[in-house]
Amino acid sequence: VKDIENFKLVDFKKLKTRTWRNNVLNAWCYSKGFGEGFYGDSMSDIWIGFYDEYNYGKLIRVNCSCMEGMCNYKFNEFYKLEDIENELDLQSQEAVLEFANWLLDEKVCERGEL
Repeated sequence: VKDIENFKLVDFKKLKTRTWRNNVLNAWCYSKGFGEGFYGDSMSDIWIGFYDEYNYGKLIRVNCSCMEGMCNYKFNEFYKLEDIENELDLQSQEAVLEFANWLLDEKVCERGEL
């Protein structure tokens, strides 16, 4: 996840094809939800934001939440069994990896320095 947060944005036009604008956060956002929650929301979701200026010390931020947004789901390595408690955790990791791969494959972003 830290690698993704250090990506360098190369093609803003392509980024806009898969993100939506949040003017309150001053960021372009990608989000995806998983599982049926109690009140119609997703049980788990991912959110990746591309800020206009540094926010939380980063231009790109990855956030995964669970239990209908009441808790954060944090992991540093993909597919590490100790970090996967259920199917929704796995789906969250797969979705983050899929979007990160799209960013690199389509040359929307390139790897940055850690």
